[in-house]
Amino acid sequence: AWHPDPPMSSTPARARAATALLAVFLVSVAACGGGGGGKAKAATTTVKINSSVALRLLNTGVASIGPDTAFPNDLRDTLTKSVNQYVESAVVAPLRSGAVPPELAGIFTAGAGAKLSGPDRPALTDEGVPTLTGSITPATAAFSLHGLADKAGEIVLVAAALDLDLHAPVAGGDLHVVRTGDLLFANEGGSWRVAGYDMTVQRDGPGVQVAAGHATRAPTA
Repeated sequence: AWHPDPPMSSTPARARAATALLAVFLVSVAACGGGGGGKAKAATTTVKINSSVALRLLNTGVASIGPDTAFPNDLRDTLTKSVNQYVESAVVAPLRSGAVPPELAGIFTAGAGAKLSGPDRPALTDEGVPTLTGSITPATAAFSLHGLADKAGEIVLVAAALDLDLHAPVAGGDLHVVRTGDLLFANEGGSWRVAGYDMTVQRDGPGVQVAAGHATRAPTA
């Protein structure tokens, strides 16, 4: 049986990974705009989420090359809904019915969303896994939001660091799904959508056809 590597479920490790993922964009913004001292401001938070797997937002934080910047509550709430929609549409719905609902594409940009129908689909969704015969039991279902702000203190990119460790009964035994990675949100025409990702999934259980997957896509400027 497959066993996840311990670092995959470590919240500090996930935060560091998200920060590292944003670092290249921080350098790029600094090169284009100048100034900044790589300042950061973080906060823990509690947000009520209507989630099938008891999804929790652990904390928010902003790395800024300009003034100290707090993560805006309205952006926090908007992205919390989007991350929850991803979990419900890409993970929960396929586990229950075997299919991904069409609304999943709505939280992606056109470029990133096109990958949902390509080779990245097995890593981004749990479509095709054995359907459940009972309820999902979450060992871990959490995420954090890590923003990148420019020299004016405006948030230009947000990494949602996701950590899911789910068990559920299927015909013949127990299905175990561990999904970790980052959804990278950018503001596209006034709407925050997934413009990139770095997502890993590992599955174990009877009837599993695709045991593991990894997909990555950098946001485009």
